[in-house]
Amino acid sequence: VSPPSVCQLCLLLLAVLLSSPCAALPSPHAFNEYLRSLDPTTTCFVNTTMLNNVQEYGVFCSTNLTAGQVIARLPLAAAYTGRGTLQGKVTKEQIYADHPSWAPLLPWSWRAPIFDDDSLDRCLPDFEASLLRRIRGPEWPLASLVHSRAWTLAGTKYWAPFMDALNHAPDLTRTPPPPGAQRGVAFAAHHRVEGDHLVLYSDRDVPAGVEVREDYGDNPSYVYAAFLGFVPDENPYEDARTDRDPRWANVQVPPDATDILCTYARDQVRRAREQQQQQRQRQQGETGDTRRTDL
Repeated sequence: VSPPSVCQLCLLLLAVLLSSPCAALPSPHAFNEYLRSLDPTTTCFVNTTMLNNVQEYGVFCSTNLTAGQVIARLPLAAAYTGRGTLQGKVTKEQIYADHPSWAPLLPWSWRAPIFDDDSLDRCLPDFEASLLRRIRGPEWPLASLVHSRAWTLAGTKYWAPFMDALNHAPDLTRTPPPPGAQRGVAFAAHHRVEGDHLVLYSDRDVPAGVEVREDYGDNPSYVYAAFLGFVPDENPYEDARTDRDPRWANVQVPPDATDILCTYARDQVRRAREQQQQQRQRQQGETGDTRRTDL
């Protein structure tokens, strides 16, 4: 394995700094000098800020920003890039695109037992054991940093200096997508690969000297909790509206609460699947539709 480059070392150092819970954060002056060497035209920089009474890093700009204006344009050579595992939906769309003649013959849906939670649970021990054999201790925090801080565009991850430094604030002027609509369109519009550069665009007007934030995408809060380690105070993209109630701040959750909630959720999901299957059977009986939907 070749030794890391200066760019890669700076990227790792910034990630550690951004993830550090230290009370007094180091000055980002050296990193800002490095940022200007990558993009001499940017007027933005990293500085300390307060988030929920905790000192963190944030991005500021010495000039006014308007929506759609470039925040930074960095060479791809300064980033880690890697192709991740495509989600099933994207994979299916690629198969349909590569083999369109097969699309009319493929089933409309799969049997629910394929996605049954109990069936999947029986596979977990072997999967977890194989995963532990492949992941070593020192690799885990680095993999977590990449997973939580890299852009993901069309199945490819891009982890670049500065591009992960903006804190989240939802764009409340944007209309949430309807249920079932494709997500990530707005994020992709402001995070682009243009030629051999990564380009970050502002998604809002920001006066000079005010912290520059961005919307991390039209994601429900569980995505932020699972992959980014925080829950936003306000999120217009929830499937159901939720608000953090301060009265719950000091409530102690019993140890078996997770098991109880998981059991309840599985029962509800299984019941919903049975109802959907019964409804489809009734509809097929009424219309005389004999096409198979249980393959």
